[in-house]
Amino acid sequence: MNPPTLGSFFIFTPRLGHKEGKEHEKILFYYPASISIGDKTNQVGLCEALINFSKMFSPKDPCKSVHREKHTCSFYNPEPDIWVVLMVRNPSIIKTGKDGKVVYQYLEDELDDEMVSTIVKQAYRIYRLFHGPMLSTWESQSVDTLRTQLNTFFVPFLSSLSFDSVDLFSTLGGIYFLPVDKNVYLRIQNFIHITEDTFPRLHYAAFLYREHLVWSGLEQDDIRIMYSYIVNQVHTLTPSSDPQLFPPHTPYPVGIADTLFSKRNSGFLTGPDFSSPSTPINAPQVWVMTPSPSNDPSQPEKAKEKCYHLIIYEQYDIMCLFLIEPQVLPDLAFYNHLRETISPQISFLSPILNEHYSRKQGTEEQYRYIYFNHMNLALKTSLKTKGSELTKDTMRMLNEIHADFDLSAENITEVLIRTSNDRWVVGRKSDQREFYVIFDSKNANLLEINEEVRKLSSTYFNNIFID
Repeated sequence: MNPPTLGSFFIFTPRLGHKEGKEHEKILFYYPASISIGDKTNQVGLCEALINFSKMFSPKDPCKSVHREKHTCSFYNPEPDIWVVLMVRNPSIIKTGKDGKVVYQYLEDELDDEMVSTIVKQAYRIYRLFHGPMLSTWESQSVDTLRTQLNTFFVPFLSSLSFDSVDLFSTLGGIYFLPVDKNVYLRIQNFIHITEDTFPRLHYAAFLYREHLVWSGLEQDDIRIMYSYIVNQVHTLTPSSDPQLFPPHTPYPVGIADTLFSKRNSGFLTGPDFSSPSTPINAPQVWVMTPSPSNDPSQPEKAKEKCYHLIIYEQYDIMCLFLIEPQVLPDLAFYNHLRETISPQISFLSPILNEHYSRKQGTEEQYRYIYFNHMNLALKTSLKTKGSELTKDTMRMLNEIHADFDLSAENITEVLIRTSNDRWVVGRKSDQREFYVIFDSKNANLLEINEEVRKLSSTYFNNIFID
């Protein structure tokens, strides 16, 4: 079977291109650029027509996805009058017709809507993290500046896009937390506070150990997308990674991939390259939500987006993220002082955290399960490597159960499926928590599976689910 591939990705606005012959002005970005302007305009026009038609029946929630024979399309409206569209070529199988000619049979129901939608939303959120809202660039500068910015970011980003890596874990967008005891947590919190007091320009921080979040001072949505970017893109680089495939103004490790793997766990992933002091300092900007005091003391604080420089420091298996005010770019002396301040503390914390992590990893799990808490984004699984122990069919089934929970949050709280190979897949949702478990008990019946789920819930997730 031929796997799904990227057909096209484009961003358009209905604010422009109203005059005849000027319809192409609606397009803010289109990939691949090799397609003729006429075909680009036709695709955008068709998508806009589908969106406007669906608004007649659902004004507040128009068309989100469309299945065609060869493509599956996903529509996302992240900002007023800004539409992001992803068209994915459906997987296909090759058959030989009666006349001997090769015929492609497209599997239009093979792609999961939630999966395609996740890719669109992730792409936009990563762009917004490093560039801010699209309309902000348009209104503060110009639409041509926005077009240039979109092209500079998305061309390398889309070139490295992989559909094989998108699964239920991507759809949930959860965070792996590392549980530590109270004394260790307070020690890490104290380390962060002392660092912020020593460097008043530092405003927000996050602390990770082996891709597990231990502490964060960022808003939930901000740490969610930053965590995803660090874990799924920065940490997946290899020595052969092409720097051209990394969007400009994002935290590509200093010294490119060679430095990352020769000096891994020993310095700044963003910032100066101390082996070459003349190299410009790589301090990418990020846009995060910050509290904005209200003029009325009786009213709660409102959050607004603000720009900061991002500093990523890694030592051993500990990664520290710091956000610094953007007015003045930090110099080499600042980075040296920061490294000298935090390095001894990290050296002290590393063996303690390694003990907690080893204890967690050494626990043998009897069941294969995935747990997600929407309230704090906590993700927990017994699978040693995300998704590696599950077939594509099982993962698609889990995605479909998750989609059912989302579409009918109050009416559907439990789903049990017996597959064609006698495997049981169970999904439960209660009070913003989702839980999935896979059983290979071929001879088990429904009552026995329910009893196993009850035992699992009481053992690992006591007081979470209501029977």
